[in-house]
Order: sequence, then structure tokens, then C-alpha cells
Amino acid sequence: MVNSGFLYDASSDSLSVMLSPLVLLSSGISETPESKPVTSVLGAAIRVNRVENPTDLEVDLLHEKYCNALVDLFEKNKALYNFPDDQDINFY
Repeated sequence: MVNSGFLYDASSDSLSVMLSPLVLLSSGISETPESKPVTSVLGAAIRVNRVENPTDLEVDLLHEKYCNALVDLFEKNKALYNFPDDQDINFY
């Protein structure tokens, strides 16, 4: 009978020996970009009535309402995150 604990220990030891040089080589030297903090700001919910087959006009009006809410949220919070007063939000 084979002791499964022995096989696990042996394989984990050899695995750690094989991977440890990779960890040492990759610490601090990589092609990944410098990490930057990401801040999320949540706004009020937008009330939407379910429409089974919305018209293009209904979709456009809701999209405009959503974009206006994003602009308001940005304008209210941009000073908290050091954006200049003349900074605008752009949608593409």
C-alpha cells in the first residue's frame, strides 16, 4: 500500500523547488504596468419602467438620462479626487 501523504509531500516539495526560482525572477522585474488606485463613486438609481419593445426614441431618452446622471455625478465629485474645475467627462 502506498502512503498518499508521502506522494503529496514529495510532489509538493519538488514543485516548490521548481517554482521558487520563478518567483524570485519575477519579483520587481516585469512588463506589467505600474498599479494605480481605482476609485468608484456610486450615484442614485435611475428608475426605468420595463418596456417589452422600446422604440428608438425611448432608448435615446433613457440613454440621455443616464449620461446626464453620470455628468452630474462627475461634477459633484471631481473636486474630491483632484480633478481640475474645468475638467469635463467625455463619452465615446
